[in-house]
Amino acid sequence: KVTGFIVSGDNRRDSYNEPDAMKEALVARGVPAENIVCDYAGLRTFDSVVRAKQIFGVKKVVFVSQRFQNERAQYMATQCDLDAVSYVAKDVTGRGGLGTKLREVLARPQMVLNFKPLATEPKHLGQKEILPFQ
Repeated sequence: KVTGFIVSGDNRRDSYNEPDAMKEALVARGVPAENIVCDYAGLRTFDSVVRAKQIFGVKKVVFVSQRFQNERAQYMATQCDLDAVSYVAKDVTGRGGLGTKLREVLARPQMVLNFKPLATEPKHLGQKEILPFQ
């Protein structure tokens, strides 16, 4: 069981807002809106995982995404000393699925570089936030 949700994603364009779309979907399925926090600075999985630890103070996390994303998120959680488990959602198919597979070819080496030699920071780290459901 979870106490709340951090929905993290991209919202750089007016026509594309991942956190709001995820929040709307959760609310439509009966999750109270006050148990959902939007992380609008989760521009990539790396940013979302690091911000979960550093900005939101999370110690345990459950990732819900496609397998490819969960595999990277689990690695990143280990690097951030987060206790993490993952639930695999249905894969994207068609053109979107192919694009995702091609992107992974570069995303995996970049993931390792972000932690080890580069010590990369998220694009927008921000100020610490207190989750209303902790």
